[in-house]
Amino acid sequence: MKPYTINPPESEVEFEKLCLELLKRHWSRKGLERFAKKGERQYGVDIFDTLGESPQYAAQCKLKEPGKSLSETEIRDVYGLYVEHNVAYLQWTFTTGGIVSAAPAVANGVVYVGSQDGTIYALLADSGAELWSFPTGGPILSSPAVVNGVVYVGSNDSNVYAFGLLNPPQAPTRPDPATLRPNLSPKE
Repeated sequence: MKPYTINPPESEVEFEKLCLELLKRHWSRKGLERFAKKGERQYGVDIFDTLGESPQYAAQCKLKEPGKSLSETEIRDVYGLYVEHNVAYLQWTFTTGGIVSAAPAVANGVVYVGSQDGTIYALLADSGAELWSFPTGGPILSSPAVVNGVVYVGSNDSNVYAFGLLNPPQAPTRPDPATLRPNLSPKE
């Protein structure tokens, strides 16, 4: 095997094992395991975080024949799953306007996910209904972070955005340079 290349897997099982090893490293989640065996109901989940860390991670592996690629819809979908007795069930899907390339963040019943369409979406975790969305000036390639009630996300427009958890964001307002006055008061 050459450096930085991967030989094509010989079966779906081998592909899932490869995905499992890659995602364990990428997500730094040691509890990831293959979810089910061939022939068992998987509910769209091939890899699942068995340690129950929060947020919970899961993945679906898509092996295509040589020369075939994933459809745009297969890449843009966000899946809402719930777990009961170590069985994951598909609860909802939400399609963005671009590829979703990073894990969402979940806080207070809301899923925050960025898309390569340049938009961050806030979705209700139980239904997938859109609470709000905000277009940035470039694709979002990294996961949002939630700290102390604020959602942070970086965009390829060279900006980092901060939003309240539930409030729909407002477009940033820029002050009129003609009305700006410097504050020369000393800080206390």
